[in-house]
Order: sequence, then C-alpha cells, then structure tokens
Amino acid sequence: MITLKTFTDITFLLLFFTGLLFFNTNNYCQAENALFDHLTVEDGLSNSLIFDMTQDSLGFIWIATQDGLNRYDGYSFKVFRSEDSSKIVSDNWISCVKTDRSGSIWYGTRTSGVGKIDLSSGKHISFREKLLSEFGEDALNVQNLFIMRDEKILIGTWGAGLLIFDPANNKFQQFKNQKENKRQCNRSESY
Repeated sequence: MITLKTFTDITFLLLFFTGLLFFNTNNYCQAENALFDHLTVEDGLSNSLIFDMTQDSLGFIWIATQDGLNRYDGYSFKVFRSEDSSKIVSDNWISCVKTDRSGSIWYGTRTSGVGKIDLSSGKHISFREKLLSEFGEDALNVQNLFIMRDEKILIGTWGAGLLIFDPANNKFQQFKNQKENKRQCNRSESY
C-alpha cells in the first residue's frame, strides 16, 4: 500500500524532473552558440549586391551578384565572370541561381538568358542563342528561376513572359499575357 508520504515524494520527484525537462534554459530545441559570419567584398565577394543564393550537393554556396557568380566553400570565394577563360557564365549580371536534383547549377542573367553548369562534368551550357532565336531579346532578361518537382525549369523574364524549359526534350514553352485580359496567360506552341 502506498502511504501519503510515498505518494507525496513520488509526486515531488515527477514534478521536479518535469520542470528540469521543460524549463531548462539549455533546451535541445535551441542553438546554444549560433555563429554567423558576415561576408563582404573585403572577404572576396565580387559585389555587395546579392540577388540570390543556393547550396549545391557538395556544400558550396553559390551567390548571384551584379558582378559575377560567386562560389563560397566556407573559407574563400571563387568568382566566375563572363570574361574569364573558363567561360562558366555568359554574363556578369547574375539575377538568380538554383540547384537541380542532379546537382547542376542553373542561373539567369540580365542580358544572356539562362545557363547551366554541370558540376559532374564541369561543362557550361548557355541557352542564349536558343532563347534569342525563339523568343527575341526580351527572353534574355531573366528575373527568376524555379525548378519544379519534375525537373522542368520555370523562367520568369522581364518581357517574354513565363517560359518553361523541359530538359528531357530540350524544349521551351512560352506563357504570355493576353493583350485584352492582363490577368490571363496564353500558352504558345512548344518549340
């Protein structure tokens, strides 16, 4: 039989340990010593105007700036510019950067459209000429990219509307505002 004293002691111990778990200031849900580094041009960043960032499967941080695509390894920056001999990027004004499931880096530019860096092979693919011939100069001013679950790339442009690129068949599709109704988009033929 449990006496009143034993019951009181057990209740006290349960409340005491419950209090330790829930009212502990070093709770497991909180970071004890979160550290942040503020990286600047003095640290090697090519420009302080950052438009977008992504992290690849190897842990590198890719940063889209007004003066090139920056890759940060946790210690230093490697800057890719259009005039570099590597020809990794086709324009210095990188407006957006994303990573797909295969680990490739996709980026949009202000005057050269979309580019892709295949990290496994190191190859760069520019879609500038394809965009220019199919949709005109307006398609070269890319504002944003979004990679869908099925790996199709949504491309938001400044003047050519919304483009969808299907890497499986290497084709673009365009959606553009209807002139009579600015709230609806028409789908053009696939190219």
